Amino acid sequence: MNLFRVAVLVIVCFTSSLAGDDQIVRSPQTSNQPPSISAQHQAVLRAINRDMFTYVPAPSTQSSSPLATFAVTYNGFTPAAQTAFQFAVNIWSALIVSPVTIRVTANWVALGPGILGSAGASTAYRDFSGAPQAGTWYAVALAEKLSGGDLNSTGNPDINANFSSAFPNWYFGTDGNTPAGQYDFVSVVLHELGHGLTFAGSMTIASGQGSWGQASGFPFIFDRVAENGAGQSLINTGLFPNPSSALAAQLQSNSVFYNGPQAVAANGGTRPPLYAPASWIQGSSYSHLNESTYPAGNQNSLMTPEIGTAEAIHSPGAVTLGMFRDMGWTTSGGGGGSTIKYEERFTTTTIPAGWRVVDNDGGGTPLAFRQLITFQSGDTIRPQAGTSFWFGSFNGANASGRIDEWLIGPRINNIIAGDSLYFYAGAIGGLYADSLRVFISTTDSNRTSFTNQIAYFKVAGPISSWHLYGFNLSPYAGSHIFFAVNYFIVDGGPLGTNSDNVWIDHFIITTDVPTSVEDRTNGERPSSFALSQNYPNPFNPSTTIGYQLPTASLVSLKMFDVLGRETATLVNEAKESGSYTVTFDASNLTSGVYYYRLSAGTFTETKKLLLLK
Repeated sequence: MNLFRVAVLVIVCFTSSLAGDDQIVRSPQTSNQPPSISAQHQAVLRAINRDMFTYVPAPSTQSSSPLATFAVTYNGFTPAAQTAFQFAVNIWSALIVSPVTIRVTANWVALGPGILGSAGASTAYRDFSGAPQAGTWYAVALAEKLSGGDLNSTGNPDINANFSSAFPNWYFGTDGNTPAGQYDFVSVVLHELGHGLTFAGSMTIASGQGSWGQASGFPFIFDRVAENGAGQSLINTGLFPNPSSALAAQLQSNSVFYNGPQAVAANGGTRPPLYAPASWIQGSSYSHLNESTYPAGNQNSLMTPEIGTAEAIHSPGAVTLGMFRDMGWTTSGGGGGSTIKYEERFTTTTIPAGWRVVDNDGGGTPLAFRQLITFQSGDTIRPQAGTSFWFGSFNGANASGRIDEWLIGPRINNIIAGDSLYFYAGAIGGLYADSLRVFISTTDSNRTSFTNQIAYFKVAGPISSWHLYGFNLSPYAGSHIFFAVNYFIVDGGPLGTNSDNVWIDHFIITTDVPTSVEDRTNGERPSSFALSQNYPNPFNPSTTIGYQLPTASLVSLKMFDVLGRETATLVNEAKESGSYTVTFDASNLTSGVYYYRLSAGTFTETKKLLLLK
C-alpha cells in the first residue's frame, strides 16, 4: 500500500496489581532459574483511515473447549471493551495448547499518533528445561508452555498489551460486522496477543546499525528462521555482523522471509514474506507479515502492520499458526494443526549423533557434509536452515556410472497415524534427472534393513534453490522407525546423462493434531453432520477425508482449486446415516492449496488442504 507512515518508538512500562486473581495460583520459582531478559520494544498496529469492508471469521475448526487459560488484568477498560477483549482471548485459547496459565495485563492508555495498540512479551527465557533450541530466547508464555511450569515471578504478567484511548471510533461488537469509519477492537486485541505469545523478533536498527539479541549474543526464536531473498540467514554473522550496516541493509531490503517448514507449508510451499520497507519503522518492520502480500480480506492478514476501518480479522490464519508451530506452540484448527515431533537443522559443522552415510556404489565419494558449495559459474549452495547440509555429486559415481549414496537418520520413536516426514532438497534441474529415493526401516539402521521404499522422485532445480518434500508415515503407526534418503542414479557420473549434483537439508517429522470429529467405528449413529480435516495435511499424493451424517442424505463432496474451479467429485450419491471416509488421489494435480466442500441436506462445510509434490 502506498501510504505515509510515521516511525514511532513505543516503550511502555506499567506496574499492575493482580490481587483480584487469587483463585489462580502460580507455582513458586525454583532456585535454579534459567537466564531471562526483558523485552525492549513492543510491536504496534497502525491505523489506516480507509474503509475495507472485509471480514475474516474465526476458524470453524478450532477446539470447542479451551486448550489454554488466559487471566487478564484490565486497567481502564469499559465493560464493552472487556467483552470484546474476552472474545479475542477465547479465539486464541481454542487454538493454542498450554498447561500453564497465560497472564495478560491490558491497559487503556494514550499511544502515539495513528497507533491502535502495542504489545509484547514481558520477559523472554532461554536454555530452560524443554527448550527445543539451545541459546535461543523464547517469549515467556511459550517458554512456560514448553517447560510445563511457571518461569515468571509470581504476580508478573506474561504479556503487556496497550490499547489507544485516543480513538473515539472503536467497534466493540463481536460479530465481525464492523461499520464504516470504525476500528474492530476484537481484531486489534487478537493481533496484539499474537505478538505477546511469540510473533516478534529482536531485529532492530539504531544509528544505521542493524542488530539482534538485545546485545545478549543470543537470537529470539523468531530470528532463527528469518532470511533474505537469497536464502541467507540474517543471524549468520559471517555474512551480516551483529551489529552492522550490512544487517541494516537486509532489514530494509523489501526482501525478508520467514523460512519455517510449517509456515512454508501453510503458505503453499513458499516462504511467507515479512514486512521490510526501505525505511525502518520501529514497532512495525520485521515483526509483521508483509502488508501487500496479505491485504485486507486475506485469510492471513491478521499479523500485518496495519488495519483499516470496517476491517474485521477474527482468525490468525494458517500462515501465522504455522509460524507458531515452527516456534514451538502446539495448535489446533485454523488451517490444520500439526506440531513438530523431530527436527534436525544441522546447526554445526559436526555430523549429529545418529546420522551416517553409506557409499553403497563403491565409488569412494559418499554424500559430503558441507557448509558452502561454489560452482565455476559463481553460483553457490548455502544451508537451507542451519550451518551445514548434505551434498551429492556426479563425481561420486563408480566405474559403471552408478550412483548409490545413502544418508541414514536416527531412530524415531512411536510413529502414530498422521505423522509426516519432510526435508528440503535441490538440484541443478533441467535435463539432469537427479533423483532421490526415501526408505523406512522398522528394525535397525543397517542399510540392508531399508526395504520399505516410500518415494522415488526427480529433485527440482534450478541451481541454488531449495524445495520442500513431504511423505506420509501413517502406514508405520505403532512402530519405531529409521529413515534414509538414497541418491540413486543409473548412467550417472562425468560421462553419464542422468546426473549432476543434489543437495539435502533440514529434516522435520510432524504430528497432526486432531481438529474435528473422528470417524466412528462402533456403528452408532452420529448426532450431527461433520466434515473432518483431511490427514495427512500437507500430503502427496493421497489423503483421507472423513465425514458423518446423522440422517440419510444426498451427499456431494467436491474438490476445488483456489480460483473456485471444480477439480474432482469424490462423492455424489445418497448415503445412509453413519460415518464415512474417502481417499483423494491428487496424482494429476499440481502443488498448491485446494478446498473440499461437503453438502448434505441443508448442511454445507468447506475445508482447505495443501498438496506438496
